[in-house]
Amino acid sequence: MKIRFLLVCLFCIFNLNSTRASGWKAKERALLETYNPELTDPYITSIKSHISRVQYDQPIKQNNKIRKYFIPSSHFQTGEIPYLLGEEYGDQQKRPLLVYIGGSFSKLFSNITKNFHKRFIRLGYRVLSFENFICDCSISRSPQFPFFDLKTQGRVYYEAIKKVHQELVKQGKVNQNITLFGQSYGGFLGSIIYALDSAEKAPLFNKGLHVYSPPFDFVKTFEKLDSILDEAKKDKTFGNIPSYLMTSFQINRLEKNDQVGQRIKEKSLGVFADFGFKMKLERMLLSYNSSVKSLGLPEGRAETRKFLEGLTFQDALGLIDSKGFKDLRSSQERKLSYWIFRAIENGRKDIRILSSIDDMINEEVNSKLLATNHLMMLPSGGHFGYKRLLWFDKLLIEVYGQDASEGKSL
Repeated sequence: MKIRFLLVCLFCIFNLNSTRASGWKAKERALLETYNPELTDPYITSIKSHISRVQYDQPIKQNNKIRKYFIPSSHFQTGEIPYLLGEEYGDQQKRPLLVYIGGSFSKLFSNITKNFHKRFIRLGYRVLSFENFICDCSISRSPQFPFFDLKTQGRVYYEAIKKVHQELVKQGKVNQNITLFGQSYGGFLGSIIYALDSAEKAPLFNKGLHVYSPPFDFVKTFEKLDSILDEAKKDKTFGNIPSYLMTSFQINRLEKNDQVGQRIKEKSLGVFADFGFKMKLERMLLSYNSSVKSLGLPEGRAETRKFLEGLTFQDALGLIDSKGFKDLRSSQERKLSYWIFRAIENGRKDIRILSSIDDMINEEVNSKLLATNHLMMLPSGGHFGYKRLLWFDKLLIEVYGQDASEGKSL
């Protein structure tokens, strides 16, 4: 009995240490105590994070080289996938690789993508990134797989990542340290890729998965956006682009909560849901209609515009593939936790997820995921509204600076 008791104790101690060793580290979590932004309205902070100057704890280097390349892929009619490689000019040293996947509608050279390239080049990485699949830029290349087949979508980009990585290894540009970083829907897609990688005999991402402001439920996110859109339509400025631009200008000047009036709050809903998401979704639908298959859109520019403006997010997705969207609704694959726990079950536990309690694209969080050390929730921040803050840059330096330093000697 004593031997059995001792074995049980050793088992518990081992698993407790294993749990503590995975996910967010103590020093990283300690930074949560210093998170105290002066603006906390979720819509205001979300919009401001995309239009305001980013604050840095360590300056960005000036000699960055971010170039566009192509990798062959049979999954698109064009036969290739474009990607960016970011590095310092003239850098001959083997570097750790960070794979960045941006959010919905992110184009290859989007400002946020270039910003993260520069952040990580500064910390000693080479950076690889792709445009997001949910973007007219990607759809224009005519994908040869169903839009709502999320697993195949993940596999397509996983294969592309492995091909690029092999080329970089041949060129002597990278060492064996590889991190997967995803933002918003890019984080969701990254979780799929990481789960697929976890089933391999020799997983690629040995430095883990990092996910920021993801949708916890793909389907629920678009239901939430429809709800916000309905509320935004009550305002007389809804759909008015000059008004959206003026509201964005006003938001950019806000610094503290006491400067935020009720009127700017009301107008910010349209900027976030319509200007930030819906108009980009409409462009994607037009691309799908011309590059993949006919969606039966009305003929004539005015008629098409009127039709698209009346669509909800869910109607638009159903228009692409009603059966595929319906099947996804009843599938666990719609949930981030499904992919995260698949990876954990395969022994891949180096996972960090950061989100905000008031992120408007999410509803409830999986309680099992919430109980782990893998998820850290901010008290405010909206949808990636913390991106521009000095606090966030300090977090990135704490999390990724050490990995890059370790990688230099490998």
